[in-house]
Amino acid sequence: MTEETADNRLTYAAFISYSHADNRQEGRKWADWLHHELETYEVPADLVGRPNRAGKPIAAQIYPVFQDEMELSASASLTSALTAALDASAYLVYLSSPQSARSVYVSEELRRFKQTGKGDRIIALILAGEPEYGAESSAQQCFPEVLRFRVDESGNIDHSVSQEPIAADVRLPGTQEQAFRTPEA
Repeated sequence: MTEETADNRLTYAAFISYSHADNRQEGRKWADWLHHELETYEVPADLVGRPNRAGKPIAAQIYPVFQDEMELSASASLTSALTAALDASAYLVYLSSPQSARSVYVSEELRRFKQTGKGDRIIALILAGEPEYGAESSAQQCFPEVLRFRVDESGNIDHSVSQEPIAADVRLPGTQEQAFRTPEA
């Protein structure tokens, strides 16, 4: 399948990958907040229709965005529904925290997305912890191994090729602690 054919089959502008533990506390429901902000963001009119880096016209909105708690009902086939959503997403936004770095489900979402050749389309939002690249990682590590290294088409991690995603940091300044989404919180 060519890249153009693959892009034409995309359903979601983005897939939000996160630990549900990072979406429970009032004032810190990051996945809910991000889902809403992305889907309601108004792309500046002077950018709409202009070519992006890939030469494709910039859309007027970032819609739809996949968030499992919003999109999926209780289903016997969650794995296939998540895999289909990952395959149909242009980007993956990883909500980065020590909890999400330890989540088997989040790691598998990252692995699948990279395995399909879209590893350069992962954006990390650092909520808490520390993105460590040394030989040993601590309990504060917020980037899982599958994010820090190349993944081949078979899903194997290639430790000889490190990768660093584009990331934004929303931690409390000067700490590894999670901030609040709004000043009111």
